[in-house]
Amino acid sequence: MPDVSNVDVLRYLMEEHGVTQSNLPEVGAQPVVSAILAGKRSLNWRQICELSERFGVPTDAFKGRAAG
Repeated sequence: MPDVSNVDVLRYLMEEHGVTQSNLPEVGAQPVVSAILAGKRSLNWRQICELSERFGVPTDAFKGRAAG
């Protein structure tokens, strides 16, 4: 498995599923999603669990290094 950040995983899943920043209520409002994608905030455990359920991937998919 390549060493990718959890933000890279999120970006990939968003692209594959045609999801925009404003369509991720699991993460929060669009500014929160934007801050996470910019590496200014980290995903928390609740967000990871909800994203895992939404996209049908294990929580370990987001276990990669933090963005930055």
